[in-house]
Amino acid sequence: MRRHRHRKRRGLRRTRSPRRGRSLRQAVARNLDALVPFAIYAISFLVIMSAYLKPHWYLP
Repeated sequence: MRRHRHRKRRGLRRTRSPRRGRSLRQAVARNLDALVPFAIYAISFLVIMSAYLKPHWYLP
């Protein structure tokens, strides 16, 4: 009983505190991983569209 309770307490303590930090870190990492490529894709798409619409920009 004592060992079981102690193990449970340790597990709860270990999982409770790191879960909060991990969730925050994972959320930030996921947001960055999702925003960075999306921004690069959007910028490249805008550049390509502007190049096709206005060829004078890249043809001096």
